[in-house]
Amino acid sequence: MPATIQLLATLSALIPHSSKTTESSDGKSSVNLTYKLCHLLWQQSWVTPGLSRVLYKRMAKSGKAPDFAFTKDFFGISYQGNLNNNIDFNIYYYGAFEKPLLYFLRDLMANLNPEQPVFVDVGANIGQHSLFMAAHGSTVHSFEPFEKVRSRLQLQIDANQLTNVSVHPVGLSDDNARLPFFAPTGRNEGIGSFDSSTTSKGNVSIGELELVKGDDYFGDHGIDIIDVIKVDVEGFEKPALQGLRATLNNTRPVIVCEITYGKSLSFQSVEELLRHLPTDYSLFTFDKRKSDGSKARRRDARSRTTGDYRIIPYTSMLPSGQDDVIACPNEKIGLLPLSPSRIAI
Repeated sequence: MPATIQLLATLSALIPHSSKTTESSDGKSSVNLTYKLCHLLWQQSWVTPGLSRVLYKRMAKSGKAPDFAFTKDFFGISYQGNLNNNIDFNIYYYGAFEKPLLYFLRDLMANLNPEQPVFVDVGANIGQHSLFMAAHGSTVHSFEPFEKVRSRLQLQIDANQLTNVSVHPVGLSDDNARLPFFAPTGRNEGIGSFDSSTTSKGNVSIGELELVKGDDYFGDHGIDIIDVIKVDVEGFEKPALQGLRATLNNTRPVIVCEITYGKSLSFQSVEELLRHLPTDYSLFTFDKRKSDGSKARRRDARSRTTGDYRIIPYTSMLPSGQDDVIACPNEKIGLLPLSPSRIAI
C-alpha cells in the first residue's frame, strides 16, 4: 500500500495545472480528464490527507471544486464548514487559517493577562479569528458588514451557544456613511472591501453597505476596554484607524493590522502609519519574507501546519502586496511574544 500511495502522489504531481476543457462534437464542453482523475482519486477512502489536499486544490483550479460540507473540532468549538471556502479549506486540512497569527494572538493575550480579556475583530469575515479568541476565553466584538459571510459567523455562534461573541453588522470608517462594497466572486471570501481597487482581484459591487465612525459607535455601545484589536479590511485600514483615534488613545490596545500596499487608500510610508496611531507605539511584523522582500514560501508552508511564528521590527513598506503589522504600546513591548516559546525582554 505505501508504494501505491507514493505512486499516486507522484501521479498527482504530474497532473497539469491547466483547466482547459475539450470540445465535444456537438459543441458542448466536456469535463477534462484532469478533473475526472482528481475527483475519482479524491473520493477514495484510502487517500492520505496530504494527497487529498493536493487533489482538491487541483479541482479548485479548474473552477469545479465540489461542495463538501464538514463538521470539525476547532479548539473546542464545533465548526461547520465547506471545502469550497478558502478559509474552511485551511481549517479542514491544516487545523486553522493563518495559524501563526492565531497562535500569536493567543500568546499575546495570555502574556497581557487581563482580568477580563477583550478582543475586537474588525473585518471578521466568517469569524475564524473571533471564534478562536472566544474559545480561549476572550470577550469578542466582531465587525462585519457583508451579510453573506457574517451569517456564517452567526451560525457558528448559535450552534455552539456562545455567549461571549457580539456581532456588529457594520464596517468601520472615519465617518458615518453608506458606500459601495466590492464582494469576492471566488472561493476566497476574505477579500471583500470598500476599496474599489479590489475589482482587480475580481471583486464586484453589490451595492452600498453601512459604515460607522468607530469612536462614535464604540462610545454608543459601551466598548471602552480593548486589549487586542485585529484589523483586516482589505485596503480600507486608513479610514478604519482614523475613525478609532480617540478609542485607541484611551484604551491603548495592541493592534494587529493587515496593511495593503500600493493602492489608492494605502499608507504611503511607515511614518504616515505611525501618525494614525497613538503616541509611543512601536511597529513589528511576522518574519515571513526574504531579504529581497519576496515571500519565504517554504517557511510559510511549514508554519501552516506548525503555527510557528517569529516577530521582528517593521521598518519599511513594499510597493505591493500585504503584511500583518503589529503596533504595540511601548509600555507593553516586554509582553510581546516574539515566538511561541519566549517573550521579549
